[in-house]
Amino acid sequence: MYSNFQMDQTLFLQFVNVARTIREGMRPFRRLTKLDTTNSVGPGNSWNTRLILPSDFEYLTEDGIITLFDGNQTFQDITEVGIDRTPEFNQTSNVFAIDHANLVWYIFGVISQAYKAYIYYQADYGDITLTTSWTNIPSRYHMMLAFDALNMYEMGVDYDDLQARNATKLGQMAETLYNAMCQWDDRLQRSATAKRDYGVGNGETFTPNMISDFRR
Repeated sequence: MYSNFQMDQTLFLQFVNVARTIREGMRPFRRLTKLDTTNSVGPGNSWNTRLILPSDFEYLTEDGIITLFDGNQTFQDITEVGIDRTPEFNQTSNVFAIDHANLVWYIFGVISQAYKAYIYYQADYGDITLTTSWTNIPSRYHMMLAFDALNMYEMGVDYDDLQARNATKLGQMAETLYNAMCQWDDRLQRSATAKRDYGVGNGETFTPNMISDFRR
């Protein structure tokens, strides 16, 4: 179909990275999730102590939760509030706020002991270049971005009736690969949650027997 077709490399990479941004934003893919533990907090923190987020931070993958963990058996989940609610919540314990514009966050209220903050987040691994590939995504799904890039080209830069029909086919192939990628990600998500016992609360100790008890 495209044996005599050649797109400018710069334009192609721009389309590919637009496609990457769109596809990665459709769901929190497990393979794009990172853990940051660089921040330590404790009784010395105040409500306006700036804590640094990673430079590749996109958003939290744990539904507005950060876990404080002392490295032994004690942990505490704290919940996000909007940064614009700081005056209202700055003396309330077990909450935090993120300043997304400056990639910093603040923990409010009283912290009873020293913890490390466990922040699970969706990461932006950066643009694809001529010498790099789609980071952390298996190569079997990479053609999806090429199909998306050609689809955008055919429906915009090089639009006519014939190209529109070609673009429809390209879009279908891209969606087929995306659906397969989502099924793969669903399996990763299920493997991480199928054995989770939701009855274990803060400060409790998890034991393997809880898995079988939970499934009965």
